[in-house]
Amino acid sequence: MIVFVRVVAACLALALAACAAPAAPVKKRVLTAEGYAQAIREAEKNYSWPADRRPDLEKVIRDSGPTGDEIAEQGLIDIVLAMVNACAWYLSWSDAVRNGRTEQASRQLAVLPTLPVAKIDPGAAQVVEEIAASARAGDTEPAIGYAEANCDNVRWVEIPGA
Repeated sequence: MIVFVRVVAACLALALAACAAPAAPVKKRVLTAEGYAQAIREAEKNYSWPADRRPDLEKVIRDSGPTGDEIAEQGLIDIVLAMVNACAWYLSWSDAVRNGRTEQASRQLAVLPTLPVAKIDPGAAQVVEEIAASARAGDTEPAIGYAEANCDNVRWVEIPGA
């Protein structure tokens, strides 16, 4: 829960800073429900996922995207996928640790500090580094806490052979 609060606080700080800055005309790309679904399916291909954990992308789209006549900004896609991607890596790593798969855990540990969610804003980068530092110390609690706070409704696809 602490990780979630930090991420929310970081996002709030970023939003407030944006409000204080002089407004420059920016043409934002907005997407309909159909456009959002198509864009998120394409963007997902650009993410590296752990071998044993992938999200049910259709559920992610239903849960995060616009419906009916609603629209969403293009930037939402990167935020959603980066957060779900972090959850996949954190959960996969903690599963490997819990089940004694030390080689897998070690490989995944190297990925944790480089997760795309760290590029969302400086606050998220700090959270990612703190979770990675805890992971290097063998503490799975922050990684699991992040996943519980941010991805409790994500359904994970069963991957044959994983």
